[in-house]
Amino acid sequence: MTLLGRAIVRAQLKIGATPETPNSLVFEGVFREQNVEEWFRPLIDELHARAVTLKLDEVVLDLRQLEYANAAAWKCLVYWMRLLQDDGNARYNVRIVANEAHRWQRVGMPSLQVFGRDRLIIESHGKAS
Repeated sequence: MTLLGRAIVRAQLKIGATPETPNSLVFEGVFREQNVEEWFRPLIDELHARAVTLKLDEVVLDLRQLEYANAAAWKCLVYWMRLLQDDGNARYNVRIVANEAHRWQRVGMPSLQVFGRDRLIIESHGKAS
């Protein structure tokens, strides 16, 4: 069983899971919808609840193929970090696999770390340009 039971396809974005790593979500494309919180926050709530129910130790967000994410998407990730910090039943950490070739990831990850504190692990790949 994977953390995400179905692929999410929105405009230029795809979020999927792989059977080899059931606790991972792979983001591909461009995350630039204006009202992203209308569907992404409920998805985060669903994923968080599932991770708690399954007693996962870690949820992996693979962003290496995500070319861009707008401010609304970042706000949703901050929401997830706060949810993780505030829920006493949550035992999992979030690991973000980032691609340093994407400047927006290099710039944004340190800020996200502030909200994730010790529950957020950032793993960087690729080469900064």
